[in-house]
Amino acid sequence: MSKHLYLIDSNYILVKIVSLLDKNKEKAFLVSGREKEGDCIELEEYFDMEEYVQADSRNLMQIDRQFFYAALKGFTKENKILIFIHSHPNTRKGELQFSAADDNYYISLLKEAKNIGYDLPLIFAVINEEDIIFKGFDKNGVGIVCSIEEGYENYSEKRYSIEVIYNDDFEKGVIYHKANNEAKVVDRETAKEIKHWQSKYESNVLSKLQQMAYRRMITDSFPYREYRPNLSARNYMDNKTLDNLQLMLQLGCNLRCKYCYAEAGTYLHKKNIIMTIDTAKKIIKSLLRKGIHTIRNIFFFGGEPSLYPEVITGVCDYCAELVSQGKLESMPTFTMVTNAVKMNEELITAIEKYGIKVTVSIDGPKEINDKLRVRQDGSGTYSVIHRNIERMQEKNAAPVMLEATYTKIHEKNQMSRDELRNYLQKEFGISTVYIADCDGSELEPDAKEDSVKDYIHCICKTMNENRKLSADIGKKLLQVQSNLNNKGYRNNLFCLAGYRMICVLGNGDYYPCHRFIKNADYKIGNLIEEGTLNLREYTNKDNYDKCRNCWAQEFCGECSWDIFSSGIEKAKCDDVKKFTAYSMLAIANLSEKQRAFFYNEAIGK
Repeated sequence: MSKHLYLIDSNYILVKIVSLLDKNKEKAFLVSGREKEGDCIELEEYFDMEEYVQADSRNLMQIDRQFFYAALKGFTKENKILIFIHSHPNTRKGELQFSAADDNYYISLLKEAKNIGYDLPLIFAVINEEDIIFKGFDKNGVGIVCSIEEGYENYSEKRYSIEVIYNDDFEKGVIYHKANNEAKVVDRETAKEIKHWQSKYESNVLSKLQQMAYRRMITDSFPYREYRPNLSARNYMDNKTLDNLQLMLQLGCNLRCKYCYAEAGTYLHKKNIIMTIDTAKKIIKSLLRKGIHTIRNIFFFGGEPSLYPEVITGVCDYCAELVSQGKLESMPTFTMVTNAVKMNEELITAIEKYGIKVTVSIDGPKEINDKLRVRQDGSGTYSVIHRNIERMQEKNAAPVMLEATYTKIHEKNQMSRDELRNYLQKEFGISTVYIADCDGSELEPDAKEDSVKDYIHCICKTMNENRKLSADIGKKLLQVQSNLNNKGYRNNLFCLAGYRMICVLGNGDYYPCHRFIKNADYKIGNLIEEGTLNLREYTNKDNYDKCRNCWAQEFCGECSWDIFSSGIEKAKCDDVKKFTAYSMLAIANLSEKQRAFFYNEAIGK
């Protein structure tokens, strides 16, 4: 049985040689190799023999014999293996083979090698732009089987996994490398060409050399990075950090909104659980005892939180006291979602003093809002909400955002989502308006919103007209850019629930977030009675086949509760990928004016 030698081309010598081939004439190269363990030869350097070959009258390549002889002596002295490569231009796919002239070259070279005492294997090859074949001989002229290996076969295919993103709306495309979480900007035609080769590579129709060239392109563009560890609750415990503390001030509400998913704020709990300031302090003290010294955001929620202004004020005051004592490293950001029906002076003062970021829920003009957001007696709320927003604005405590729920009532009143957004922006002078479709009730609109399609349309329109980025688009682009900039940890988890965020009730019970509190099975523990803090990861993308291999894994923050209740939905996955792809294209194609806004205003804030 013939000996088998494996040529290891970690330096992509053969790919470099292919780039030097001439379609109009034959070429020759000498390659040096070094013997390694396991019948392997590591290719080290190559030499273009352009100066030492010429064509004869039949246009066949003739090699300078003296050069060959000198090369053999040098290889013998340095104990290196000689590989002679001869190109065959214009050979069709599958027709590459050794010619009679090639046979003459290697027979002559074998004789010269024997005469000077060269006793290492001699290897000959013929090559074209797509393929290479070998003939090898030992010192006695006995044939040796040779095959090429890259030296990177131990890499997972993930190492070569890229997503090629381009669109006719944009001049530049993006190549995204999942393993590195890194993107490169290329022109659109280059992106198309890479996509073409990627398709061939994934269909396994490329020759060995073409596969090597494709992988070389990727490894050159995206050098190997050290393994990035997974996100976990332990990361945040070690860093003494909790991103989001949701305080459920009560499980009750002063309204009876027609579509409420929280069952009038009760979340199916039979009794209202009200949080006192003493309880809130005990919760924060418990977190401190468990090593949490940074709480980035405290979210006042419910039920309706505005009914307990003394608790909101007390929590803000207490955090300021803890910061002054060095027990909290920095002041949290405070946020609140409210129906704004009851906004007393104490609460408005606290909003102004502590910069509480308030979102007010209102569903549109009076004739629509008052059919949806109603009191317990069925009366409307528009007028009081309008008046309270004005009071907040007068006291430098203006809401940062309005949120509305789009329903069948809006459709019956012939108000589109854009018209609803424009109305609220103009009526209240608040630019950021979030609109969510009513879901899971008889008021669900007939025509579902395609928010991703609308986002893509807005991006394309903004880019084509070279307009300043809206705050909404800027924030969405920033979200993608922030994930791209994350080189520390893999974003292997979905939303923050359970490991960067907890939701605490007025009795100390805590859950991954407010969406989970309908089901007691998801209760993690009790911060007051048990004094324990068990941060945990509830949903890991690596546990789902669809997610594990998805190129947009780093950018997906799907709701853990939705995954538990509905599973991985293809439509949502497709939306994440579209959203991410268009965001990357937008960032790559920003004009100078737009780029200045994005980096100075959006990122700088």
